[in-house]
Amino acid sequence: MDAATRDGLIRHFASWIPEDSRAANPTYVALVDAVMGSDDLLALAALVPRPQFPANLLFASVHDLLLGGVDHPLATSYDSVAASRGLTFVQRSPSQIGALFNDFVTHYRTRIIPLLEQRFTQTNEVQRCGVLQSAICEVGLSADDPVTLLDGGCSAGLNLFLDHYAITDSSGRTVGDPASSVAIAIEHRGAAPKGTMPTIVQRLGLDQHPLDPADPDDSRWLEACLWPDDLERFTRLQRALSIARRERASCTIRTGALEHDLAACAQLSDPSTHLVVMTSWAAAYLPEGAHEAFLDQLRTIGQRQEATWIAMEPAGAAHRLGLLDDAAASSLNQQTVVVATTLTGGSFTPRVLGTSHHHGYWLNLTA
Repeated sequence: MDAATRDGLIRHFASWIPEDSRAANPTYVALVDAVMGSDDLLALAALVPRPQFPANLLFASVHDLLLGGVDHPLATSYDSVAASRGLTFVQRSPSQIGALFNDFVTHYRTRIIPLLEQRFTQTNEVQRCGVLQSAICEVGLSADDPVTLLDGGCSAGLNLFLDHYAITDSSGRTVGDPASSVAIAIEHRGAAPKGTMPTIVQRLGLDQHPLDPADPDDSRWLEACLWPDDLERFTRLQRALSIARRERASCTIRTGALEHDLAACAQLSDPSTHLVVMTSWAAAYLPEGAHEAFLDQLRTIGQRQEATWIAMEPAGAAHRLGLLDDAAASSLNQQTVVVATTLTGGSFTPRVLGTSHHHGYWLNLTA
């Protein structure tokens, strides 16, 4: 590992946990410090193929093995693993957690490396449905307008069922299914959404490696992509997986890449419906040089039918896609931006709606 690679990895890990998430995620704060202080761990993270994020896959791979039953004291330092496996959680200092992580990686390196090289970050963060739903309301459709929902980078397709969840905003208004087992609370820091949620009549998804909510290994990988200290996220994910298993026949998921196959997937939609394409931290994983090809896919979609693209993406990815100018990208550095882009007729008219928490806990609508 050369000096430039090492320095780049240290910068990546140092900025990986948002400042407002550090207090709630002490385990990963400890592990980030452990990785940055170990050339061996940095070299392991360097094996992650781009454009995947090294921190995501390194931590998810270890988490997956622990959730899967690997016997090691590190398991009792993870709230999620202790709860899943019926273990007693042990409170440890950051240095103790880091030492256990080092020991775990030393012993199970040969099992970790294939996960780093073959798995993908596929966090179906259901909490983001609160932001996505709010953004769809801003499109200006009525409650009776038929919509086809297409999730680009859909993983197991959980966000396609956002109308099956109970989404409650700060004012107490609930949209979706108020009786749902999946309850999502979102704080609107700016204006409340002005529009209404249209009727979803068709659900499509595209992913390079779709996950099956009925497959135990795939479900465990989704859990492994979550952070271990927030048990509420695990409960929400498990309940969403249950709904996805029940409703799976109502959606169509195709295997393919955003930059090559999105338009073909969109052709499965009823052209009489308004097509809403969603990406949530999916464009962030586009490979170098693929951004224009992805935009061409979106333009092709808009030439076929009325369509809107809802992007919930980090500012850097939004900038590479032409959704933010240089000044806006600089001022919104490391924030998640929410943009609605009209695609109809092949036009490309982005409107920045605001910013949001990376995982969707709040939305600041400014447009």
